[in-house]
Amino acid sequence: TLLATLCKENGALLPGFLLILDRVLLAQSPTSDLVAWPARQVPWYRWWRIGLLWLPTVAVLIYLTMNVPYFIDGHRSRAFTFGERLLTESRILLHYLKLLLLPVRSALGPYHDDFAISTGLLSPPGTLIAVLGLALAALFGWIWRRGRLRLFTFAAAWFIWGHVTESTVVPLELYFEHRNYLPAVGVVLALTALL
Repeated sequence: TLLATLCKENGALLPGFLLILDRVLLAQSPTSDLVAWPARQVPWYRWWRIGLLWLPTVAVLIYLTMNVPYFIDGHRSRAFTFGERLLTESRILLHYLKLLLLPVRSALGPYHDDFAISTGLLSPPGTLIAVLGLALAALFGWIWRRGRLRLFTFAAAWFIWGHVTESTVVPLELYFEHRNYLPAVGVVLALTALL
């Protein structure tokens, strides 16, 4: 994780990705003894998971939260405020999903400087739909985290966690499709498993 973070900042997300795999897919597998062994046979596994997965994941969230004032200052030179960024990113995340599921060649490319900034929940109206859609995805992901629909939980958790740094509070440009390469993995794996 340290080496990954030194190479690219979103390398700090690695423990969170492993935690999603561990808690959503691997721990829930009723048929595989190979997957179920850590919880049953190795008493230190729980402590290993806390130390190497939970603590670094929570540390990333604490870091982002504690630096919100610094990130707000970073938005002063932007054409959008901190709040407008968060609202706009909700629409952008749904746009990324749309392009993943229904790719349109004319919509793909490196230049998206003209993406409309959300100035409120109803401006543009799609902002409210995007915020509610992401909130519902998180809610249903939590509700369906066990059982037959856990693939949805996996896809939603992986996608949202993958965007937690670059598409939330850090004052970066609003839209870059290349941010979606790692978050897309969860969605693609879930769709492949369903097929």
